[in-house]
Amino acid sequence: MSIVRIQAFIIFILLSFIIVQYFLNERITLTEENSQKTIKNNVNLFKKLGDKSRTDKTTFHHYEHLYGTHVGPFRDRKINFLEIGLGCGMGYGPGKSLMLWKKFLPQANLYEMEYDVSCAEKFRSQVKQLFTGDQSDLNLLKRIGDEVGHFDVIVDDGGHSRKQQVNSLIGLWPFLSSSGVYIIEDMYHSFVDHKSYNDNKESSIDLMMELLILLNDPLEIAYIRSLNSRTIKPNITIRDHAEEINKSLLSINCFKRACVLYKK
Repeated sequence: MSIVRIQAFIIFILLSFIIVQYFLNERITLTEENSQKTIKNNVNLFKKLGDKSRTDKTTFHHYEHLYGTHVGPFRDRKINFLEIGLGCGMGYGPGKSLMLWKKFLPQANLYEMEYDVSCAEKFRSQVKQLFTGDQSDLNLLKRIGDEVGHFDVIVDDGGHSRKQQVNSLIGLWPFLSSSGVYIIEDMYHSFVDHKSYNDNKESSIDLMMELLILLNDPLEIAYIRSLNSRTIKPNITIRDHAEEINKSLLSINCFKRACVLYKK
């Protein structure tokens, strides 16, 4: 093969590579734009449905960005969805968020858990299965998990006390599916100085802090904790639970008042 032909062949290969790379970049850009458009649409839809059902998820807390981004991808999938808290103690009345979920997740198997038995019974026919009892009861949570098998999305919008939020995450995490999401709402209640909320030494925020430490380089954990121990007395119980959860924890995404945990 002559030098001219070799040069022509090299030029052809380079031009082909450039053209392929161009179309790949265009495809990636288009995919990213479509993804952002889908998220925006889900956010707007969640806001619209939330306002219509008059749930504080959108009217007060403005969780539409959280749910549109992290639960939106499940919209057209047949998933097992569990929400803790029917809103029986809310001034605007119970069942508002359930009304929202039925529209936002039309293919989902909806499960609800509520402490107020008499209030909850009114909604039994509207869900796949209704559970009643104290969300801080680890034995009850295990029975629920064993009965259903797994959940793809879990939302803790229950009593918001420290013990309830911590125990619910500890008890239900083993039953969260791979690639599933666990959402804790209204975490600011951990700072409320009232016995109805401050019922436990550890809070969900303490647990998040331990998990964030564990998500860092394992070699740095001992050093970080040695610094913390100078001012903060370590809590072995919450640390042990955090280490167990971290084995299958992919990421933590926090918004104002709430956090989303992804499972590997």
